[in-house]
Amino acid sequence: MRGREKCVAPLDTGRIRGAHRMKIEDIDFEPHRGFAIFAIGLSVAYTLVFGTVAVVNVYRQLRDPTSTSDFFGWLFTFVVTFACVMLLLHFTTAVYRIAFYEAGVVIYGLGGRRFVPWGAVRDARLNRFKGNIELALRADGRRFPVSVPLTSYNKSVTLLAEIRRCLPVPVHDPGNIAATLRDD
Repeated sequence: MRGREKCVAPLDTGRIRGAHRMKIEDIDFEPHRGFAIFAIGLSVAYTLVFGTVAVVNVYRQLRDPTSTSDFFGWLFTFVVTFACVMLLLHFTTAVYRIAFYEAGVVIYGLGGRRFVPWGAVRDARLNRFKGNIELALRADGRRFPVSVPLTSYNKSVTLLAEIRRCLPVPVHDPGNIAATLRDD
């Protein structure tokens, strides 16, 4: 691993507290809560307004059917409302669905949990999109990269340093993107 410490030792991390080294799963990288709280509140309000309207109208159509197209129209409105809320929650809570361990990263999603060991990562790249910085990890046998939204953490520099320590490959940093990260 080119002179770096291996990431599988039980007390191995890059940071020392007291006499013991901290493990990556013991470090709190403090995800930002502001946007997630706003998005959850927005999705609840969206569900209450549009979901209630759709459910009431579907009930009215079942009780007194005027036409089948009205029923399916309101049913479609309810399904689209539910899908929009689920997608909003899925994307805004992404930072809370990622767990870092000494052996790898676990992503909790709609299809269950996926574990990607650090040793399986073959490419690591920092990307920037509209002010957001993400770390894209490509692993063996994975069709899509694992995306770690670094700017969603208060301790993004510490998180990137810990991940770099564990990765067997260097992190490609075009344009020195990592220099714009900061710990709050």
